[in-house]
Amino acid sequence: MTQVLSIGTYLPPWTLRDRRVKGPDEDALTMAVAAGRAADPEATAERVVLVSRDFPLLEGGNGAVLLAALSLPADTPVAEVLGGAPAVLDQICNAGEGTLVIAADDNDLAAGPGRCSRAMAAPP
Repeated sequence: MTQVLSIGTYLPPWTLRDRRVKGPDEDALTMAVAAGRAADPEATAERVVLVSRDFPLLEGGNGAVLLAALSLPADTPVAEVLGGAPAVLDQICNAGEGTLVIAADDNDLAAGPGRCSRAMAAPP
C-alpha cells in the first residue's frame, strides 16, 4: 500500500479578473518543478514520475530538465506519463518507496474557462 508522506502544490501568483493564471514564461514543466520542490525540499526522491497532458518538450527531455531543476542526480530514474487525473491516481497508488509523483498541467481549455493551472506532487 502506498503511503503519501507529503504533498506540495503550486498555484501561479498572477491573476486575471480575480482568477489565477500562469505567467508568460510558465508551462507544465516549470510548475512541476515548483510543486516538486514544495513536496520534496530535501531532494531525497529515488525515482520521479511526471504526469501531464501538456509536456512542453514533445520528443522527451522533460525528465532531464526536471531532475536538474529538483537538484536530483542525473541517473535518477524518471518516467513521463501522458494523462490526466486518472493517470495521476494510478501512479500514486502504484508508486514504490522513494518515488516522487508530480502532476502538472497548463491546458487552460481542458480545465474549463478561467481555471488556473495547477501542479501537485506526492513524494517519497
